[in-house]
Amino acid sequence: MFDDYNDIQDLDDINDGLDNKNNINFYNNGLKDNFNINKKPWVEKYRPNNINDIVHHEFIIKNLKNSIKSNNLPHMLFYGPSGIGKTSTIVSLAKTLYGEENYKKKILELNASDERGIKVIREKVKMFAQQSIKTSTSLSNLQENQNLQYKIIILDEADTMTSDAQAALRCIIEKYSNMTRFCLICNHVSKIIEPIASRCAKFRFSNISEESIKDKLKVIIEKEKVNIDEDELDLLINLSDGDLRKSINYLQYYNIINDNNKVLTKEEKINKINNICGIPEQIIIDNLWYYLLKNNFSELKKYIEYIFMEGYSGSTIIELLFNTIILENKILINNNYLFINDYKKSKIIDEISNSQSIFEGTCENTLLLKICTYIMFILHNN
Repeated sequence: MFDDYNDIQDLDDINDGLDNKNNINFYNNGLKDNFNINKKPWVEKYRPNNINDIVHHEFIIKNLKNSIKSNNLPHMLFYGPSGIGKTSTIVSLAKTLYGEENYKKKILELNASDERGIKVIREKVKMFAQQSIKTSTSLSNLQENQNLQYKIIILDEADTMTSDAQAALRCIIEKYSNMTRFCLICNHVSKIIEPIASRCAKFRFSNISEESIKDKLKVIIEKEKVNIDEDELDLLINLSDGDLRKSINYLQYYNIINDNNKVLTKEEKINKINNICGIPEQIIIDNLWYYLLKNNFSELKKYIEYIFMEGYSGSTIIELLFNTIILENKILINNNYLFINDYKKSKIIDEISNSQSIFEGTCENTLLLKICTYIMFILHNN
């Protein structure tokens, strides 16, 4: 069926690519001249320092402001996808309350994914939580909150904490609530034990709208003098999937590699943005379907190794496969159509969902190989 498919890369060429460890040279294309190690990443440079600078989450900001004005700030549980402002919201809230000069004195910020054991909770967190409030905080920073008598402990990625650590944390929250407020931040709220979740006001952060991201990026574009077309900007925002942090990183990378003197066609512009966002060219996905249909595990495994050697993300490849299976009734490969019936679609989708859940945190290479092996099996069995 695919004997005349000339665009498929031969495995000998792929082997050569795997053996060549100098495929990527960061200093090519003038990157060395544009790179300044002393400059802040834009995602940090434009991180909000005031609660009023948070974009999109108007309802959450309104509720937090009301809690501050009434001097009744609860323990908080922020949850939602990555890159949408959860950490920035609580950090900017704390800086608004205490000012930059008192932030480190009144705030303990920990990344629970690195410090998630019970020892850290019993030592660092408990020690800070039980400290009394000193009166050195400048009242001018507190404004309407002159009776503010608590510190704030921020636990980022709290859903990675062990069960024992969460149980110990629950006791500390209960014991020191009169002088300390806790803010837990996570992606998966279901992984927070109920005794902690029930003690917190829950705030669900949704993906940031494309309009809000565009408004923020336009401010950065103006300040940094970025030369980018409206179509390129729209595509970049679309590929960010509501993740503001990701879109700012994409924009900075675009600015680094952009050549203002070179005129690009529309297709070249699309390929450029796709490369920045780590989206593989269509030929990569077409080749993968070819090896899936060839029904040869060794060749499939070798091609997946090649995909990773080229620097593509396994999760991105899985998402593209998933979208193709969901959205397309037939897949065009070498002028021939591959039809996948609803039964096979449901089996593949179920496998992708289960594998991503079971293998969360594992090697992406292993996960992609497992899913592709299953797809290959389904395609060749009724």
